Amino acid sequence: MKKILIPTDFSRNALMAAKYAAALFAGETGTFYLLHAEQGNTPGTGKQGILYRTVSETEEKMEKLRKKLSDADKNEQHDYKGEVYYDSLVGAVGWAILAKDIHYVFMGMKGMTAAERVFIGSNTMNVIRKIDFCPVVIIPPDPVSIPALPAGILFPTDFKRNYEQFELWPLTEMARIRKGEVVIMHIAEEECLNIDQSKHRKKLKKILKDIAYTEEEIVKNDNISTLIYRYAQREPVGMIAMINSKHGFLESFFREQVIRKIAFRVSVPFLILPEIT
Repeated sequence: MKKILIPTDFSRNALMAAKYAAALFAGETGTFYLLHAEQGNTPGTGKQGILYRTVSETEEKMEKLRKKLSDADKNEQHDYKGEVYYDSLVGAVGWAILAKDIHYVFMGMKGMTAAERVFIGSNTMNVIRKIDFCPVVIIPPDPVSIPALPAGILFPTDFKRNYEQFELWPLTEMARIRKGEVVIMHIAEEECLNIDQSKHRKKLKKILKDIAYTEEEIVKNDNISTLIYRYAQREPVGMIAMINSKHGFLESFFREQVIRKIAFRVSVPFLILPEIT
């Protein structure tokens, strides 16, 4: 049984993340935990720092959301639970993952307070950076519906790091659920792979041997985000997967958004894999 955590600020983007998760796991038995985090006016005060009326209103909103999603989901094997945590978002998400043995966290790309020009909201970014022990799936504001979405999962790599099977299980599971192939997108900085890169490539192909995959080589003649964007525009891609490693592609990708101010508009989810060393 899948256990999915969905942080919500009751925004439309959070609602889209919940609906996407339910559609993606339509063929699976699962429990969907809706989580809303609030802090008092003073850090660390928790529920005691929030007016009773506010607490009551928030918990009522959570119950309405839980019922709305449960009623809309036709899968009788899906169960919805709503919980309000009086803690920081990162603290609440981390605690819930450990306490409930969560398999995936699904989040909207940005919440109701994020400006339109912002690529990823600060709350989502904090979760990506600090929750490094559970896969996180980031859903764009207007995702293409599951039935219409191409099944391919784009996995950019430079083969400069080793991969382990238990590290890539979310990637292989998503490929199985989506009944699609993984596209290994090699972003090449050199003409030939060195010995270590060749070993890493061979290991990655061995890990993916039980699912369909293809390889594409892209010369690194621009920044990473632009290369990924161009490929996703040109080829059918339904998800982009990256490992959350320090000094890796994901870090470069997000840094480029700020430094270069790229208007990177995507309509497919990001699967963020935790680095396991």
